[in-house]
Amino acid sequence: MDQQALPLSRYTVLDLTIARAGPTAVRLLADWGANIIRIEAPVEGDIAGSRQGPDSQNLHRNKRSLCLNLKSSEGNKVFADLVKESDVVVENFRVDVKHRLKVDYDSVKQINPAIVYASISGFGQTGPYSKRPAVDQVIQGMSGLMSITGEPGKGPMRAGIAVSDTSEFAINTELLLKDGEDIKSLEGKPSPDGKGTIQIKKGIEVGHIFKLGEIYADSMKANVLNNEGKASTLFMGCYGIGVSRLVAAAIEQNNDEKGIIWPHSIAPYDINIIAIGYDKNKEIASVSNDLYFQLKEMGYEVLLDDRKDGYGTKIKDSELIGIPLNIIIGKQFTENKEVELKSRSGESSINPISDIETILDFFKDK
Repeated sequence: MDQQALPLSRYTVLDLTIARAGPTAVRLLADWGANIIRIEAPVEGDIAGSRQGPDSQNLHRNKRSLCLNLKSSEGNKVFADLVKESDVVVENFRVDVKHRLKVDYDSVKQINPAIVYASISGFGQTGPYSKRPAVDQVIQGMSGLMSITGEPGKGPMRAGIAVSDTSEFAINTELLLKDGEDIKSLEGKPSPDGKGTIQIKKGIEVGHIFKLGEIYADSMKANVLNNEGKASTLFMGCYGIGVSRLVAAAIEQNNDEKGIIWPHSIAPYDINIIAIGYDKNKEIASVSNDLYFQLKEMGYEVLLDDRKDGYGTKIKDSELIGIPLNIIIGKQFTENKEVELKSRSGESSINPISDIETILDFFKDK
């Protein structure tokens, strides 16, 4: 396809990124026709490996490259000249590093006030962790994702694919907006390639399909016999599903002012037992424990809230998390051996604690 016919062909992007999240975002801009100039440090390779390796070649396809020492005054001058003629700068340095190299937003904006500046970081631009570096595995560990994957009976394990989002949509949007404009103002305006009009629709990226070509297969000498009986290099592709993005989409569509309203099929817990006075009343503690294990044996995911806090705190926390059913064991139990059933959608019922079938029917109906 003619590069000039692609929608971002009139934009120039300076790519200062390394690792994966940044290069992946910029690669998509390149695939849509943007003129990408990748700024490389005067060293061989980076965290993604050798620049001649298959991973680096895949991350930086369709990009031109320029080696610059940004620690030198000469390198800074060349970078400043490039900024003057560019539309976008993308970086994923630590906060202190980009200021030290004089490639931070304030420095770049002084050179080109119209620049779109995209900064990708693991822990944001401010706050106690802002100076920490982060790669995908660090985020997987700190977010708790690694605790729910892996082999039975073994420790946490990182997900097989990089669970990191890209930022190309935000960059594309900024290229089209003027100062102070809302994204909705783009509706009906000419598209970047001039061949249509812009329509604003809701959507979420839940997966990728990567066309890898022969890069990996060639390096591994992975061949098959073609229909002529001759050795032919495999043409490869792969896909990845963003599980965490599906969760985000479900939350966006199922919530209220109190918090999340999980659909039963993906709720982290099915039932929350709120034990009021667990630490003071042995009977409440005992019956709460018995009910917890009974429900667990029946195959339900159950949370037992045995904290010393009162009902108000516990129910608010449960509503925030979005657990479908709460079983409240407190005053009603001590007086009448009954429990209150309260669904996340607001329905409630008082039932004998011995009537487990009614309790479960109430859960299934909500």
